[in-house]
Amino acid sequence: MTLLEIKEYITERIDKDIVVKQKISHRTVPVQYEGKVKEVYDNLFIIELNNTRLKNKLVTFNYRDVLTKSIVLIDK
Repeated sequence: MTLLEIKEYITERIDKDIVVKQKISHRTVPVQYEGKVKEVYDNLFIIELNNTRLKNKLVTFNYRDVLTKSIVLIDK
């Protein structure tokens, strides 16, 4: 997948539920976020988290994170 294809894939999912699994290190269990794609920009996209105890309900990711498999996006 190219960066352009990744951006199109994410843009098609604006306001739709998505699961993001983020691999922090090869020794740890991936962190999982559930939310909706809120906004997309040239270099990053924003996920609004569902039912979270975190103070910040928004998480940002870079398209390169998907390309390098630092995060995995799963349709919900």
